[in-house]
Amino acid sequence: MPDLNVVSYCGLHCGSCFLLHDRVADQALALLGKFKEIGFEKWGPGLAEVNGELKAFGQAAECCRALEAWDQMRCLQPCRAGGGSGGCKIRVCCQGKQLSGCWECPECFHCALLDELRQVNGEMHFEHIRDIRSQGLEACLRKWTAEKPGKAFRA
Repeated sequence: MPDLNVVSYCGLHCGSCFLLHDRVADQALALLGKFKEIGFEKWGPGLAEVNGELKAFGQAAECCRALEAWDQMRCLQPCRAGGGSGGCKIRVCCQGKQLSGCWECPECFHCALLDELRQVNGEMHFEHIRDIRSQGLEACLRKWTAEKPGKAFRA
C-alpha cells in the first residue's frame, strides 16, 4: 500500500514541494533578519531616489513585508501529517466525506474548492487527480518520487 502521507487531499505531491524541502520560509526570514540588521527599510528608498538603477529599493518596506509573509507559508511536514494550511477547506471536506483524497469524489472536477487552487497551481492538482484515477496512486507515487523536488506552484 502506498504511503498516502506524501499526497495531499487535493492530489498534490508533498514530496515534490519546495516549501517542504527547501525551507524557503527559513531562508526568507534569514534575509529579513539581515535587512533589519543593516536598516534596509530606512536607506533603501533614499538610495532609490539618488540612483535610478536601484529604483526597486524604493519598495524596501513592501519587500520586508513579503519576506515576513513567508513565515505563514512555512511547511514542516506533509499535508496529512498536519503540514500546509491549518484551515484547508479541502482537507476538511475530504475528512468529512471520509475520502482518501479528492480523486475519490465524483464531483471533484466541478468543485469550487479545487477550482480556487487554479490561481496558484494551474491545472497541476487536476492533472494529478486524473493520473491517480487512471494509473492508480501507487504508480503515481513512484513517478512523482522519481521527480526532482521543487514543483509546488505553477511557473
